[in-house]
Amino acid sequence: MAPIFLLLVVAPLVAEFLLGDVTLASLGALVLFIPLYGAGAVLIREVVRRRGGGWPAIAVLAVAFGIVEEGLATQSLFNPHYAHQHLLSSGYIPAVGIAVPWTIYVLSLHVIWSICTPIALVECMFPDCRAKPWLGTPGLIVAAVVYVLGVVATAVTTWLVFKYVAPPSRLIGAAIVAVVLIIVGVLLTRVRRTAPPSLQAAGRAPAAWVVGIAAAVAASLLVLAPRIPTTVWSTLIFLLVEATAVIAINLYSRRPGWGDSQILALAAGALFAYVWHAFTTMPAFDSAPIVVVRISNAFFAALAFAAVWVAARRIRLVSVGGRNGDHSR
Repeated sequence: MAPIFLLLVVAPLVAEFLLGDVTLASLGALVLFIPLYGAGAVLIREVVRRRGGGWPAIAVLAVAFGIVEEGLATQSLFNPHYAHQHLLSSGYIPAVGIAVPWTIYVLSLHVIWSICTPIALVECMFPDCRAKPWLGTPGLIVAAVVYVLGVVATAVTTWLVFKYVAPPSRLIGAAIVAVVLIIVGVLLTRVRRTAPPSLQAAGRAPAAWVVGIAAAVAASLLVLAPRIPTTVWSTLIFLLVEATAVIAINLYSRRPGWGDSQILALAAGALFAYVWHAFTTMPAFDSAPIVVVRISNAFFAALAFAAVWVAARRIRLVSVGGRNGDHSR
């Protein structure tokens, strides 16, 4: 149960606290964040790993997670006054009620940082059982129930603050898209499990430190992109960086030498981007004094560094012991 409890906490800490949107002064918000982010990450991870699936399925289900949170729970995809940030002021499409730049940005945050990075980090802390399920059927049911309660609690809390409800047509549309993505994600686990082994690409995988630097640069570009005043360029950078990352990871992960160290390097690079970003912004949902804000930033940065160090050490111990398994997923 250790990796389960760790993922329950790591997911919300990365998604909200490491990002800098919430500080230590609001640590009690974990009561809401753990059911939403923690149970969501556990549920996605367990569904995929129980079915023998890999990262493509996790990523697709992470998009569904983002749509459920931002389209149904907080409704930030549709609320022009959400967090008083004017999130829909540019790139707005009236027919569907969303702004393209904000939609791409917030869904990317959820896929990369809310779901994939916490899962990768915690799995690397337990390399012996990285691709194995951690919960039985009763535990999976409990995780699903807790997640649903988290979504409902988030929806109620958001309504109490902003008093906004999107038109039914938009809520239904978001729900349909989420369901379709969930079906696709589940089908991807079957394809991954039943497809014949693909041929390995020529050459060896890059060293972990190279992967980490590349991931840090790519992730930093993503958190910097929204600061570009031109919406078109900001959106294009997002799409270009993410497309390049998907292609590169898909290519190099097929090469000999790709393993837990490279997966951890990807997570570490993503964490690095959130760390420096937090020090250059103010919390979106917290009015704590600046001293508390920067102490919080330093505290969660230290936690992230410690988590990466522990994971790297455990991977090294397993590697030395000759117990590394198949890293194709």
